[in-house]
Amino acid sequence: MKYIQIALILLLLTPFSTFAVDISDLADGQVSNFDKNQRKQLAEKLTELFESLDHSVPSLKPSEQKWVNEEREAIASTTNKDTKLKRLVVLHESVEFQQENIKRLVKSIRDALACVLRAEDIGREIYCWSVVSFCLTDKGEFDGAIAILKTGKRLYDTGQLYLGGTSLGYGYFYNSFGRAIQEYFVIPYLAGSLRK
Repeated sequence: MKYIQIALILLLLTPFSTFAVDISDLADGQVSNFDKNQRKQLAEKLTELFESLDHSVPSLKPSEQKWVNEEREAIASTTNKDTKLKRLVVLHESVEFQQENIKRLVKSIRDALACVLRAEDIGREIYCWSVVSFCLTDKGEFDGAIAILKTGKRLYDTGQLYLGGTSLGYGYFYNSFGRAIQEYFVIPYLAGSLRK
């Protein structure tokens, strides 16, 4: 019994930052007490998730990139509004455009997470988290792109791209991460209550 009491006391005295950080901590609010080291660990875990997504989508072939660029140029030079809109829709719904789009979005997220990891001061760190959150909260961007990529067989889903196998979609999953970052990091920082 005495050993159990000692173990319990040691557990209570152990700094919170020694516990393993997991991405699911964002979903259940465990991140609300995270210190700087734990937030950086979380950034590393999120980086792994988005590296997985990046590797799940192939890069455009040069001929595909050329087509996307030519379509953009043609749309920009079109003066007829109806024609322009129709071509924009066709471009936006193309697998090639969505490959480029999701790669760009994932790169923005990974760059912002790298910024979190490099940040020396709390202000810069929270700025970087804000950028991560901004990119993650565009639910439609993820769901639209990923649906088109799946239909076009350009997404290799390992099952690790979101937790729990939710039927609500990637956008819902990533949006909840973005909102949690705002709720547990950005807003407390602005209120002066974020753990340093």
